Amino acid sequence: MIHFSGYEWTVRDTEGREGPGPNRFSADEQGVRVDNQGRLHLSVWNHGPTWYTSEVRLPDGHGYGTYVFETQGPLRFSSPEVVLGLFTFDHGAPQLAYREIDIEFGQFGTPRKPDAQFVLHPFPPVENRLEFDLPDELPDIMTHAFRWTERRVAFRSLSGSHYDPFELHADDPQVISDWEVQGPGVPDPGNARVHMNLWLYQGRRPAEPASVIIRAFRFLE
Repeated sequence: MIHFSGYEWTVRDTEGREGPGPNRFSADEQGVRVDNQGRLHLSVWNHGPTWYTSEVRLPDGHGYGTYVFETQGPLRFSSPEVVLGLFTFDHGAPQLAYREIDIEFGQFGTPRKPDAQFVLHPFPPVENRLEFDLPDELPDIMTHAFRWTERRVAFRSLSGSHYDPFELHADDPQVISDWEVQGPGVPDPGNARVHMNLWLYQGRRPAEPASVIIRAFRFLE
């Protein structure tokens, strides 16, 4: 367990390769740590020929509301295999596509693919995903969020730090991407819990190690 942003998080540690990827997830401090500024660091790293990835999750679900993640540093990785996931997942609901809602950064192994995507599972259908590119000049601090209400999920990524990203108008220049999904395909929250991970698409070896900084997570009712 680690303490980050006012919550206790479970650090994933696997004996072998598991999904996504599959990858080896390690709780070693080289992969998951909180620095003296209270920021969470997630890394993809290697020990000899073996590559390790990182993931943390909250032990309990939060229900309907706004899920906000603040990041610091570049989210455009040198290796297209590296993916950052900010998402919900309910292990007990395979019939509802695990109640998975994703904000993801990475190119899933394809260098010409867009930098980021919003996804409401199941995917496909294609209308459950929006791919988008980050600005050429990446802001140092960004805020990413989804607002989950009955029959609706709204997504947003912005430059800068914003307590509630949905207070800004969609045309505000700080809004990088704005999208929503509505209808009966949006599940109730059930026991969907927040996860954050940095992993390798199809478990492929990257050209070099990678890391991200999560400045904050907050849930707004």
